[in-house]
Amino acid sequence: MINLYLVGRIFEDDRWEVVGVFSSQEKAEAECREYNYMVGPLVLDHANHEDHIVWPGAYFPSQKASVALEIQDGQLGTTGGL
Repeated sequence: MINLYLVGRIFEDDRWEVVGVFSSQEKAEAECREYNYMVGPLVLDHANHEDHIVWPGAYFPSQKASVALEIQDGQLGTTGGL
């Protein structure tokens, strides 16, 4: 099993973009430059085909706490707010 860390940037209008994918949590966190950058763990070659997904382990490094990230109907949002 290969673990990777995705860095994304979330915007207030619920858009988001991928910043990069990294081999370690430390490298991923180093790319987080503002409050709206998030890190989420991924497992290589593992798919989740659910319509509504809570992303376990995803967090905003600037907040130093986990925030549940959810994808519903193709839109990414947070349960804790930005």
